[in-house]
Amino acid sequence: MKHISHNILTRNTKFGCTISSKNKGTFRSTIAFAQAIKISLCIIVTSSLGNIQAQQQKSAPFLNNKETVLPKKMVQTKGVTMLPAEDIVMIREIVNRLYLAEDSRDFEAFRQLLADDFVQDHPFQVMVGAEGMIDFFKKNPQVFDGYRHHAFNVTTRAIGDNEAESVHYLISLKLFPMDGEDANQSPFIAGHGVVVDRLRKENGKWRFTSRVYDQMAIASEFSPDLVYRQRFAKTAKERNKK
Repeated sequence: MKHISHNILTRNTKFGCTISSKNKGTFRSTIAFAQAIKISLCIIVTSSLGNIQAQQQKSAPFLNNKETVLPKKMVQTKGVTMLPAEDIVMIREIVNRLYLAEDSRDFEAFRQLLADDFVQDHPFQVMVGAEGMIDFFKKNPQVFDGYRHHAFNVTTRAIGDNEAESVHYLISLKLFPMDGEDANQSPFIAGHGVVVDRLRKENGKWRFTSRVYDQMAIASEFSPDLVYRQRFAKTAKERNKK
């Protein structure tokens, strides 16, 4: 330090350095400055801890989502009727085709893939039939524009003659910003959820009879509303409880 004198006049035993008497005032000022820094650091740490606690409180509504809820015995192999390999492949194929139809707005594909009595239970709303789905897409393009949807861990089982149940994880990616959206935010993972499908084989072809979305984690970029995001995180049973 430039304030430390080469002429040994006084020794400060606490700090083990030699200073000239004329620089004692400067040294005291340095100590006071260091103490001020220490106090400032304490304030910063305390503030950071407060922010962490606040974040923990914000996450509290999602504590019920520690484990994934699936249909009973969905992933077990004992005592479960497995579908023939050909049917498993066909079901996985149409699961992917339906998401591709959504992303490309191929509404005719909806009519081909969905049974006449199809019902979809989504946190947004319940949709009935292919025309109900199409109507929702046309009225709410902002929910789908710039997004792509992906199915993972597709698992199936037989639940009756020519009937099946299928479960998969859905990941929704926001890839392209639309007008008025922050271009620096994209791409990002917009959401993740559990999707349960029921299907029926008609004239040799599998079609969807129902689809249920639940336990969906959606990004704050998609919706900063905590109550809204909490609703998406519920199971369909919890969400529809009256």
